[in-house]
Amino acid sequence: MVAERRVLYAPLVSRQEAVTQAVDDIIERFFDGSVEGLVLKLLEGRYLTAESLEQIRNAGPPCCQSSDGAGHGTPTRIRRAPAP
Repeated sequence: MVAERRVLYAPLVSRQEAVTQAVDDIIERFFDGSVEGLVLKLLEGRYLTAESLEQIRNAGPPCCQSSDGAGHGTPTRIRRAPAP
């Protein structure tokens, strides 16, 4: 009879780090580094409702807020750090 061998795997990065890396990769690969391109695609695809847009506008980080608080700050582009 063959003994059953068990292996325990552990992630090398946190879920949040993996999500961040995946989103950065999508923005870079499909939208040439343009966050606006991704957002416009989400809007175009009707993934975002008026209510969810309002939540995003109110909950967004300060870097994305304009001086009037309307969320129309300076456009953001992703810059990849060089690979180690």
